[in-house]
Amino acid sequence: YMFTGWTAYRRTNAQWVYKDLSTLSDKWLTVDSDTTGYIRKTYTDGSVTAKATSADRDIVTLYAAWTRIANGVYPSKIEQGNDFTLAGKIESDTDMYSATVRVKNSEGTVVASNKANPYTDTYDIASANSAINFGSLAVGTYTLEVLIETVNGTPPTSHTLLSSVFEVIDPAKLELTDAAIATGLYTLGDAYFRGFGEKITSTELKQLFKYEISIVDVNGKAVADTGVIGTGYVISCAGESRTAVLTLDINCDTVISSADLITLNSAIKQTTTLAAYSAVAADADMNGTLSAADLITMKKYLSN
Repeated sequence: YMFTGWTAYRRTNAQWVYKDLSTLSDKWLTVDSDTTGYIRKTYTDGSVTAKATSADRDIVTLYAAWTRIANGVYPSKIEQGNDFTLAGKIESDTDMYSATVRVKNSEGTVVASNKANPYTDTYDIASANSAINFGSLAVGTYTLEVLIETVNGTPPTSHTLLSSVFEVIDPAKLELTDAAIATGLYTLGDAYFRGFGEKITSTELKQLFKYEISIVDVNGKAVADTGVIGTGYVISCAGESRTAVLTLDINCDTVISSADLITLNSAIKQTTTLAAYSAVAADADMNGTLSAADLITMKKYLSN
C-alpha cells in the first residue's frame, strides 16, 4: 500500500468533501449522492483545513487514504518482438483524478503511455494494453511506471505506485556463443552441428550456445545434464533444430569404437546403407564421399 493523502468526513450529515471538477471548489456530498462532475478531495500532508463545518459540536474526521495495485502482472524480461499483457487493479481509499501507465527507456524518455481519468477509486491496468505495444520495443532496459493523481487543488498531486525495471532481449535462437565461434572448432550448418569431441556432456554442449537449448537422443528421449552426446542427437531452441554429428560415431552410441570401423567399411563397400546423419559422421574428411581415406582416419583415431 502507498499513502496517498487524507479524505475528510463530516459526521452530522454523513458527508465527504468533494471537488467540483469544473471549478475546483469544495462541496460536501453524501456517499449516495450523484457525484457526477465531482471527485473526492484528497488533502496532502501539511494542508490547512478551515470552515469544514458550521454545526455545533460537529466532528470532522480525516481518514488516511491508501492505494495499492492488486494482482499486478508486469514484465521482467521480454524477447524482442513479443508482446506482453499487463494486469492488475488499482484500488484506493480515495478517488483518482488520473491513472497513467507508461514505459520509459534507459534515458528516461517516455516511449509508450496510456492516461485515463477514472474519477473513482478503482482502475483496471489492463485498460492500458491497447496503447502500450511491448512488441515494438527495441532491445534495451526499460522502466514500467504506474502513477495516479489525486486532487487537493491545482495542479493535481501525483503519486508513483510502481516503478519496475524490465529488459527487452534478443529473441532466443539456435546460435553459438562468441567464445565457441572464436575456437574455430564448431560448425552449425543448416542441418547439422559438428565439431565437438567424444565424451562431451549435455551440460558442456549447452555452454557452447548463446541461448538455452534442449537435447534429445536418437530415440527422442531428453538427455540428462551428465548424459554424453553422440551422432543423431537433436539440439533445439525456439523452434529451430539441428542434428548433432560426432565425427566417426557412425553407430550413434556416443562412442567411437571398432564397431564404427566395421560399419564404415561396410558402407564403403555399399553393403550397408547409413542414415543421413551417420553418413555425415562417417565422412571424416568432409569431402562428401566415403572412401579409404576415411577408413585411415578412423584407424589412426582408434590407435591413439
